[in-house]
Order: sequence, then C-alpha cells, then structure tokens
Amino acid sequence: MKLPIGMFIIPYKSIGNQSGYLLGFKPDYIILKGNEKKVLKDVVIGICEDTLSENNLYSGIFGLEIEGIV
Repeated sequence: MKLPIGMFIIPYKSIGNQSGYLLGFKPDYIILKGNEKKVLKDVVIGICEDTLSENNLYSGIFGLEIEGIV
C-alpha cells in the first residue's frame, strides 16, 4: 500500500497485543505546553483507537528519544 507523503505504518507490540499497526504522520512541528513551552520538530505521531490506560489518565505516549519534555 502506498501512503501519502508524511504518513507511516508503525508496527508495535504491547501488553496483551503481540502485534499491531498504528497509522502515523509527521507534522511540521508540535508544541508541548507544561512548565515551559517547547517546540519539537522531526517527530512522528501514531494514532491509536484503543484506550491507553484503564483509568483514562493517558491520552498519549512519547518515545524515549524525546528528551527533557517533562
């Protein structure tokens, strides 16, 4: 399957799921707001339809490669 430029298929494994795929896209940049505002470039965002936690405390997960965002 050929995807549009900037779109990706991301394979993953998780607890209770031996294999799966996320649809990913690469925005020009993202802005994280916390203690201080950070602008990140060259990131891929994966879209997941599943619930990420039983108590709905998480709406996203960052990879270990993104340093100093918390």
